[in-house]
Amino acid sequence: MTIGRYVRISLIAMCMVVATSVLSQNGSSKEEPNRGVEILALMNSPSVCLGADHLSVRLVVTNQGREPVDLDVSRLSTTGGFLALIDTTEMKFRHQTFSSSYDFIGHAPRPSITTLAPNGFFEKDIEIPIRDPFFSREGLYKLSLSSSVRLGPSAQSHDVFSSSSTIFELRACESQ
Repeated sequence: MTIGRYVRISLIAMCMVVATSVLSQNGSSKEEPNRGVEILALMNSPSVCLGADHLSVRLVVTNQGREPVDLDVSRLSTTGGFLALIDTTEMKFRHQTFSSSYDFIGHAPRPSITTLAPNGFFEKDIEIPIRDPFFSREGLYKLSLSSSVRLGPSAQSHDVFSSSSTIFELRACESQ
């Protein structure tokens, strides 16, 4: 009787995976406004010394499409959130979060249009401050970044959003 139960659960799980993949394939064909533009966030190092002022992150906007894309790089924005996964000194989880936005509010920058050729890319280095007391302990932290950028001429522009997360370590360093 328990074997039949596991078979039913497996079949239900398999049906859910197939249904999800079909829905995602159908959804992606309708969502063409991104035109193959992706925003990636890359950390320069997976480990940072305790007491560091910031994390160094590189944002890369790529054009995976077949046509050139106008990109307003002045509108490349980023919001970050942090979660302490485990405190390595006490070996326990800390479930606090810390969010911050790295955009100037109320002061829209002048447009700065760059044309990305097919398979072209644009890079921007950013520094995310980590001076808050939240980052005063050694451990593993999760950084979640949400980014957006404006595409197209101003009359027909729209934003492309992307989010990703990575795990990094805050550790004691011998020379600071």
